[in-house]
Amino acid sequence: MIKKRSPGRKRTIRITKIRRVRRPAVLQSSDGYQLGVYSGYKLGRRESVLRSLSRPDAENWKLKVLYVEEGLFNVNSGIIDALGGLVEELIVVGPFDDVVSIAQRECPDLVLVLNGVHGFNVVQVDTLRSKGFKTAVWFADDPYFTDKTKAYSLHYDYVFTHELACVSYYSRLGCKNVHYLPLAANPAVFKPEGMDPHYHTDICFIGTGFGNRIEMFNLITPRLRGRKIIFAGGLWSRLKDYHWLKDGVILSGVGPEESVRYYNGAKIVINLHRDPDSGMNNDRIQALSINPRTYEISACGAFQLTDVRHDLARLYTPGMDIETFGSAEELLQKIDFFLNNEHLRETIALRGLKTTYERHTYVHRLTQLLRTIYGPGKKFGTGNEIFLGKLQDLKGQAKTAAGFSMLGWREGYQCGWDNGYILGRSEAIARHTTTPAIPKRNLRIVYVTSGMGIPYSPIDTAVIDSLRDQVAELVVLKPTQNVASLSDKLRPDLVLVLNGMKFPLKQADAIRSKNIRTAVWLTDDPYYTDDTLDIAHHYDFVFTLELNCVPFYREHGCRNVYYLPFAADTRVFRPHRVEQDFRKEISFIGTAYWKRVTFFHPVIPFLASKNTHINGWWWDRLPNYHLISDKVALNDWMSPEKTADYYSGSKIIINLHRSIEEDSWNSNRTYKVPALSVNPRTFEINACATLQLTDVRSDLKNMYIPGEEIETYATPQELIQKVNYYLEHEEERRTIAWNGLRRTLSDHTYPARIHQLLSTLFG
Repeated sequence: MIKKRSPGRKRTIRITKIRRVRRPAVLQSSDGYQLGVYSGYKLGRRESVLRSLSRPDAENWKLKVLYVEEGLFNVNSGIIDALGGLVEELIVVGPFDDVVSIAQRECPDLVLVLNGVHGFNVVQVDTLRSKGFKTAVWFADDPYFTDKTKAYSLHYDYVFTHELACVSYYSRLGCKNVHYLPLAANPAVFKPEGMDPHYHTDICFIGTGFGNRIEMFNLITPRLRGRKIIFAGGLWSRLKDYHWLKDGVILSGVGPEESVRYYNGAKIVINLHRDPDSGMNNDRIQALSINPRTYEISACGAFQLTDVRHDLARLYTPGMDIETFGSAEELLQKIDFFLNNEHLRETIALRGLKTTYERHTYVHRLTQLLRTIYGPGKKFGTGNEIFLGKLQDLKGQAKTAAGFSMLGWREGYQCGWDNGYILGRSEAIARHTTTPAIPKRNLRIVYVTSGMGIPYSPIDTAVIDSLRDQVAELVVLKPTQNVASLSDKLRPDLVLVLNGMKFPLKQADAIRSKNIRTAVWLTDDPYYTDDTLDIAHHYDFVFTLELNCVPFYREHGCRNVYYLPFAADTRVFRPHRVEQDFRKEISFIGTAYWKRVTFFHPVIPFLASKNTHINGWWWDRLPNYHLISDKVALNDWMSPEKTADYYSGSKIIINLHRSIEEDSWNSNRTYKVPALSVNPRTFEINACATLQLTDVRSDLKNMYIPGEEIETYATPQELIQKVNYYLEHEEERRTIAWNGLRRTLSDHTYPARIHQLLSTLFG
């Protein structure tokens, strides 16, 4: 007997030992990295779906329930887990126990029996009712055992059946309280998991080889040669093609844990319901409702191809969160189609996962059962762990290729798995991050590019694309063109110039003289204020990425000055799949200004001991350059795309702002305007869902929350300590990185900045 009590009370749990059969690993590919990426990516996306689910208010009933279990491990475990959180006390007994004596001792409010077909004597039910105990049965094998259940049903106060056609059947027999209650999935068992690569298959079917199933698969298996197929269950040796399929057949069947692994590893899981005439069903009750596998497959985030039962459309939406077939030919066509359309296959599987967890768990079903008998329970906040089961961090489950003989393959697989998992989670975060709708304005804008090439031209591209989406007409000109003359003909609402260093000031003055509004977005403040101060005076509006330059320009006579930081171009800087060469523990990308050389000097021995990548000009200035020269791409100015590859592939990116005192490079000698604001890299790194370790600028806290969305350091020693810490604490590192991604996508994109600029100018 098991007793389960509500939180705060002691629970005793009996655990039955179940033998698991595991097939030996078979090496399928030497490309461990790519297979690892695929596996990790799938799991990452599914975990994000689970973390984004809506959680309804949970209910609780002040009841003591005596539950009589019977076989059906998956159903029993789901009922016990769900009831344990919904009622004050749960007592679990077996069908051969003296249930009457236990009930007299425990005085339950309800005796609930699962099936009651295989061993539980209905004489006990009659005795329980005669002593005033309320009884209910949930038939979980209808209509296959109706020869037995039609007699048993009359002995209970309440009858619940998972088969829709049996509701009217039992009512006709004389049962007064008959209710339809479908089965469900137990998310504590059936859930997305990582798995060893030998569970990866093209097609999976788990279940006994009943006659209708043998007939169907005899029609399709000849056309599935070359596919990796797994069958698990008895009687499959009757297949005509068993001789070439037998290496993929497990005649002994598999337990729930192995089923979960095969569901998770398969590209397609086929579900084919058994023939209702194959059991003890002499009354020929039609089978309208779906089997529990339907929920269990979808709860694993697997793509499911199922035959059609009448009730399916009530529970899922075919074509949206599940896919169906009506004949052998249609099944073959859809297998071929979905094996070649991974994106659509994944989309349907993820929707099925969401539907199952939000509507079809045993918590949902037992809540419905208790409401039917006792009315609504007492609300006590969100469902939390009761609704989902205890959502574990799925990333740690079997992500290594255990059992493989090739060390390089195994390491490649794990590396790929890590990358894929992060990518899957990150893409899901990106899809679910909401951004405010940006209206399109009836404006004509002339945009003058910086004319300065890399690294300014990618910013030009991001600004141009954002403007195109937000204004009625955009004309893009170079600073070498006669912008004043063209603007006089076009009569735009605004001429916007990026940087302004290459744009003749006479042109800016000529445009203003024609009563055309002008604005400049200064890109290098405060490092060139000796030059930009003069530029700023020639425009109606000045936008600067440096907060400290707003009062500076105003104090020197510019009336309309606004703070407008740069952002991330999320078409380039985003989480994405990278080759193994870009996978690093630590990366730094940037020029070796003297401040950086001084700071990195004591850090270099530590970085030399790690999988590090440094890219940029002048790093051979380091006194100890020889220690790290093999990890430095010297004097290589990378494209934004290649930079994003290193950002996405690294575990930690270091960001160290340049100094305003670099007189050999800066043009800020006269005014020495201090730098308060963050550099563009701050946004670009976070947009790639990688942990960023940055030095502190005063304005950083207004962009990201240190310790939650970004991490900081102040000294070389602190940098080393935090790098070590976050390399060892993977989940904390990833959580901060994902939070930073979410904040970047919601607040720090170029569409958001251009909307802010246009709102400042035009309301």
